[in-house]
Amino acid sequence: MSLSSPFPHLSAPGVRNPLPVRVGLAEECLVDLLRCAAAACKREVTDRQIADALEGREPLRRRLSRAATALGMRLSSVTLTVSEAIDHSDDASPLFAVVGEREFLGLAGGEGDRARVLDRGGNVSLLAYDVAAKKLGLVGSNDEAVFFAFEPVALDGEIHGEHGHHVTPWQRLAALVTMERADLGAVVVYGVLVGVASLAVPVTAQALVGSVAMGTLLQPVVVLSTVLAAVLVFSAAVRVAQVKLVERLQERVFVHTAVRLAHRLTAARRDAFGNEHGPEQVNRFFDVLTIQKAAAALLLDGLAIALQLVVGLTLLAFYHPILLAFDVVLVGALVAIVWLLGRSAVETAIDESKAKYRVAAWLEEIAAKPNVFRGQSGSRLADQRSDALLRAYLEARRAHFAVVLRQTIGVLGLHAFASAAVLGIGAALVIGQKLTLGQLVAAEIVVNTVVAGIAKLGKYLESTYDLLAAVDKIGHLDDLSEERRDGAPLEHDAHFEVSVETGDVSLLVAPGERVGLSGSASERRAIFEALYGANDDVPPRVDGVPASELSLRAYRDAVVLVQGPEIFGGSVLENIRAGRDNVSIADARRALRTVGLDDAVSRLPHGVHTELRTDGAPLSADEATCLTFARALAARPRLLLVDGAFDNLPPALRAKLADAATNVGSSLVLATHDPAILARCDRVVGPTLSPSSHAQEMR
Repeated sequence: MSLSSPFPHLSAPGVRNPLPVRVGLAEECLVDLLRCAAAACKREVTDRQIADALEGREPLRRRLSRAATALGMRLSSVTLTVSEAIDHSDDASPLFAVVGEREFLGLAGGEGDRARVLDRGGNVSLLAYDVAAKKLGLVGSNDEAVFFAFEPVALDGEIHGEHGHHVTPWQRLAALVTMERADLGAVVVYGVLVGVASLAVPVTAQALVGSVAMGTLLQPVVVLSTVLAAVLVFSAAVRVAQVKLVERLQERVFVHTAVRLAHRLTAARRDAFGNEHGPEQVNRFFDVLTIQKAAAALLLDGLAIALQLVVGLTLLAFYHPILLAFDVVLVGALVAIVWLLGRSAVETAIDESKAKYRVAAWLEEIAAKPNVFRGQSGSRLADQRSDALLRAYLEARRAHFAVVLRQTIGVLGLHAFASAAVLGIGAALVIGQKLTLGQLVAAEIVVNTVVAGIAKLGKYLESTYDLLAAVDKIGHLDDLSEERRDGAPLEHDAHFEVSVETGDVSLLVAPGERVGLSGSASERRAIFEALYGANDDVPPRVDGVPASELSLRAYRDAVVLVQGPEIFGGSVLENIRAGRDNVSIADARRALRTVGLDDAVSRLPHGVHTELRTDGAPLSADEATCLTFARALAARPRLLLVDGAFDNLPPALRAKLADAATNVGSSLVLATHDPAILARCDRVVGPTLSPSSHAQEMR
């Protein structure tokens, strides 16, 4: 299953990659489909907004995806049997299938042996599995169909800061809560039911004490005990449902975060990380585990404690005005502990998190460059830097713990005061005949429950601070500046004459032309960034049309840039395909043969299916460069850019790759210091591209 699936349960065994979607839909049907999807994703959109988002004439899948993005959703498709689709869907996460050109059906889970089916109007009907399958044009519920899944995503300014400004952790948490508000609301409802059910114990105890004191029959005791047992069983069942719902929320948070960051990282500008090391910054993703665990603890135990506090104190208030005053004092003390004693808690938690990641980043440096630190002096440097970073971490940790400790002291002090106070107040009221013995017992049970929760408050406050710090860390990845997403699609029959102007240098590359560059590395980099569309200030022009008016991703599919070895963790075949489904195994083998890598790959344990590390191992560094170039050849680009990628290779291998590059048939811009390779080009721009020279157009 592709990572782009928004539903964690779609990664289960039996879920297959989507088949190509070639069916069309009438315009009004597309509007209805997006309206139903937006309703499920809790997106408030108008028909006018949907119509605007659907403008264009791309294929259905691409058009729907673009419209979904504009409406605050993300689209994925998956191939499932009808039975699997019913199992993997619900009201919040329906799956939609196209039926002909004027109809679609949505599946939103099932009830017993029937499927919940959505029609174009958003109406739900219960149909047998096979009947639902027949409505999809299938024979039975075990036949497969392609389903569309829509996922709510954060709109600009919801999760990440607008205009490049980071929002506060509380704002980020509020945005996350808004996205999951439907299930969170259900968790709260379950919690309220459990909290109300918790009243059964003190109320029953009060009645039982009264019955025993009066010496009545045994029958009321049996009835009360039976009712109490029934209420507690109901409470336990609701609690189980709450636990299951929270588990699902944890799954969704993990998958949504991973999908969102995968999407943002692929769209991030090249300078998005600034002076920071990108892979190290991505380690912040692991804070999603903190979000999962902290959120689960707060939703289950923290919410239960809060509701028990509210329900219990409300019950006490009805017993006597003095107990109402006790409630007011207790709540005031809690507010003081949380807000006054908790000053700077979030800030110190974030500082601790930053210090933690600095330590992790340094350990990664040691692991990534072992030759530097294996000697005596290098080992000493590693120890010294580690010591300094650990001291900084301990300082940040102790500053945060100081806040947590004073809150814990306040909580424990309040625990002692409340326990003693309610016992003394209750006894005095009983002696003064203001309170019955049964009410005293009930009040003591309530207060014991409340103060037991208060005693645990320190732990949940710390979980809250960890949650906010984690949301802040992941939020910094959400804030990465993105390349633009809009633009017209690239016409397949375009002439594809590319021109660019950067500084005082003007370059035009005709279709099929081979251009050599021989300037300095910095000058060449500016040219290549402009040709690749990586510099918004210097957009290239395609057949006279500025690339800023075109879809950047579509343009990048037609232009391939090779700057050196770029290998990702995956098989040799996956590294060549790089997501291009039209690249067959035969195409991959042909590309390997062209770069002279076929023998080396055939000697690997599993051939083209051998898994590679990110450094290319078990391939050598030169072979990793060849594999990267093979990927470029397999892509069949309209324009191939090679920025010094061959310069560090052995002469024979360099000549072989240069021969392949100059005979690829597409336009070529190749930078190298090797005069023999430059001689293969139709023309050479150089010998320098210095800003002092006048504008050059070499044709």
